Amino acid sequence: MPNNYINTFHQDSFTVRLSNFPRVAESKQTDEKEVDMRIFDYFVKNVVIPDMSQETVQVDFMGGVRYQPITRANNENPQLTIEFKAEENLRNYHMLFSYIKKMRYGDVPVEKQYQNTIKSIFIDTLDNQGRKLGRLEFTNAIPVSLGSLTLTVGNSEELSFPVSFIYEEFNVTLYDEDGNILYES
Repeated sequence: MPNNYINTFHQDSFTVRLSNFPRVAESKQTDEKEVDMRIFDYFVKNVVIPDMSQETVQVDFMGGVRYQPITRANNENPQLTIEFKAEENLRNYHMLFSYIKKMRYGDVPVEKQYQNTIKSIFIDTLDNQGRKLGRLEFTNAIPVSLGSLTLTVGNSEELSFPVSFIYEEFNVTLYDEDGNILYES
């Protein structure tokens, strides 16, 4: 029986993929299928996965005290933060800037529900040999905050900028070493 607990997780053992980019950031002539998603997927520097907490309530039970979980769906706006490396032409930054600016000033089409969301953000965790261990999926994500971009003369360090997303749902899938699903939420 193999021991799966010998190696530790390496922080760079993950991939991020955005399923789509909303058309609101592009001109009216551009179809969302024409957006090269690699300008987002290949330029991820780091990801901050939001914490999760469970509220409880104290109840009297059979002469004692117990704590029960409080069930609430969508009562918070948890935020997923992704730091992107700026693509050479700054296209990933400009697209996100344009998206947030148009959303801010109400310049968005409203024909279809969720038309202006990123349908899924997938974060796949990998083992030290590149096999998929698990997947985190954040659905119906909307970028709500774009961090600053510092341009400096005479500096050759890579530029990066954080983007925070709110999302509707968060799902987890775990895989065994053969790629079969062990758990899905």
